[in-house]
Amino acid sequence: MRHISNRRLYSREQLIRQLQQSEKNFIVTYWSGVNPGDGCFTGGCNLVKHDPYYAGWGGCIEEQSEYITYAELELVKDICEEHPWGEKFGGRCLGGVEYRLKPELRIAA
Repeated sequence: MRHISNRRLYSREQLIRQLQQSEKNFIVTYWSGVNPGDGCFTGGCNLVKHDPYYAGWGGCIEEQSEYITYAELELVKDICEEHPWGEKFGGRCLGGVEYRLKPELRIAA
């Protein structure tokens, strides 16, 4: 199956392998907007990977972010720890959840 971007969807095993490559790798959901009731929101779900070659060069170089679907997130959500982030302020909100592989499922380097 393919995503609308013509990218092949990840399987559960592929996502687990991606998350196991580094303890810094994670999946993040995010949203931002003005008034929740108005539907003026944007959001998404990304797989964030870290390339060890660029370690220490800066986040923009070291991190690579790739859009994934919420359906792909659901494949691994049960084996991840959830870490909410963001806050609401003055009618605007920004936030999300980071999903990191549980420590017992990480491969020891």
